[in-house]
Amino acid sequence: GFGDMSFEENAAMRAARKRATRPRKSKVRSPALPLRPAELKLVSESIPDVRSAAGIITGNINIQDSPTRLVRTVRVHGFQPAWPEMEGWNLIDGRYISEREHDGGANTMLVSPIVAQRLWPDGSAIGQTLTLDNEDFSIVGLINTGNDDPAAIVPNVHIPLTTAMRILEREEFDSISVRSASGQRSRRTPALR
Repeated sequence: GFGDMSFEENAAMRAARKRATRPRKSKVRSPALPLRPAELKLVSESIPDVRSAAGIITGNINIQDSPTRLVRTVRVHGFQPAWPEMEGWNLIDGRYISEREHDGGANTMLVSPIVAQRLWPDGSAIGQTLTLDNEDFSIVGLINTGNDDPAAIVPNVHIPLTTAMRILEREEFDSISVRSASGQRSRRTPALR
């Protein structure tokens, strides 16, 4: 029992109890600052050796019901024109989203072959329409991003950043990726430090 313990063991137990019951100091950290176009501009123009920088946002959104479609939600990936080259995407079929479509917030979309097969199992995705948030999006390209997971429950679709900001009702980037003139890539998320 307790009476069999030596004095040192009793002292150690008392010290442990004291440490366990004493109030603990905690470090309070303020939330990270949001990433907005101003931060992207700062990175692009103020850091030496930056070849390109691009921001992205992501978010889940429901797609219009279809009796033949099993997928009900997609993960929207809003990207800037520099992103495909920075991330090493490969165009398989169709075309990339144009600079004009990015600037104008067009309802155009890129999908991977895995996503295309899930959404349109009976035919080509190019030229198909997918309705997100009551807006029709035209599939203009089939891409390989190098990181599509065939087991993903929510498939990724890629649209212009300006369009994603509008339909997801967001003004902040999830991350900013930077490519240096030497070709090195560095992603800063969720905020610049």
